[in-house]
Amino acid sequence: NSALPCKTNIHSFEGDISNANVQFAFGGCTNLKYVSLKTNIAGASNHMFYMCKNLLELTGLEGYATVANSMFQGCEKLETIDLSRLDMSQCVSMELMFEGCSNLKTIIMNTELNPNVKTTSIFKNITTEGTFYFFKADILKGLITYSSDKNFMANAVTIPARRAFEIINMNKRGE
Repeated sequence: NSALPCKTNIHSFEGDISNANVQFAFGGCTNLKYVSLKTNIAGASNHMFYMCKNLLELTGLEGYATVANSMFQGCEKLETIDLSRLDMSQCVSMELMFEGCSNLKTIIMNTELNPNVKTTSIFKNITTEGTFYFFKADILKGLITYSSDKNFMANAVTIPARRAFEIINMNKRGE
């Protein structure tokens, strides 16, 4: 699937992947820790960093994504993902995008999402511990953002309103 040397034991990658299929581009690179891209992504980016369980830092992610299923699935050590230069406005599916990203604390996005984007289990198998406070609601999109600090945005988590009410009811029941 890829023209990149990702099935090897590389620990870092810096360069242009414009001639490669970005789907599964780094998929399965379990030893990969650092990626610095020098090219724009265009189109489908499914499984791009799938199971890069030791990935610590990713820079240079730019362009646009139309499908981003499982893009970061299994990136256990990644704490921050900066998508601010990746246009996700035309993305139609982000299913399982961050599944298993157990250390993920911050996702930076500057584009509004397509209101019909599929986000099934986007954060599956991520446990968020601690107290989170209501920060803002996007009524048109049906999303609620919570912060780990009650006075300013920190460790923001945005979830569908339906899921927020499920969690509120679970808390009321002591679950």
